[in-house]
Amino acid sequence: LADALDQSDRSGSAEAVQYRDGILPLIRLAGAIGLVESVRDDDQVSVVVHESGTSRVGIVIDRVLDVVETSVVCSDVGRRTGVLGSAVIQDRVTDLVDLDAVVALSGVGA
Repeated sequence: LADALDQSDRSGSAEAVQYRDGILPLIRLAGAIGLVESVRDDDQVSVVVHESGTSRVGIVIDRVLDVVETSVVCSDVGRRTGVLGSAVIQDRVTDLVDLDAVVALSGVGA
């Protein structure tokens, strides 16, 4: 899927790629939560496919640091539109993204 971003198209005002048997609208997470998008020399990005019911949207991120299953205590520190707050996960302060809010605010409809 990451290679497909080089060939992404626009559908209305949304960026999109062909994915499986349809069109996957894309949301760039950094911009959606008020961060500056990083520019990488290798143009590598990762896409997390978020499914809600029968709809899908691709969340474009810089990279996946780790995948963990853990319980967390969410702090209001860092709380803003699209971010529930922060928590300490594996000894790192980590923003907890509210994907449903990010998708809803993007207007791309998942």
